[in-house]
Amino acid sequence: MPPSCCRSRPINNNEREDTSGVDDEDASLATITRQYARYAIVGIMFPVAIMLGFFGGYLLDRWFGTVPLFALIGLIFGVAAAIRNLLQTVATDDGT
Repeated sequence: MPPSCCRSRPINNNEREDTSGVDDEDASLATITRQYARYAIVGIMFPVAIMLGFFGGYLLDRWFGTVPLFALIGLIFGVAAAIRNLLQTVATDDGT
């Protein structure tokens, strides 16, 4: 039987990262950096979702020759998608 340091254990996504050999300051810096990256992506996804919804509706308006009906509908769907992405990201936050 291999020594305890070499035994493999099943990976559980709910477990925190093993930082036993790392200083607390380095571990907290890594956690802060991960959180920053996660929320920076939200800052990019928010306007992109809104723009995609609006311009998709705008293209439909041009195709059907309508007033900005589809652009407004696309804008509403874009805002809804952006808010959904934001809430989903906040909900998956691990509380650290």
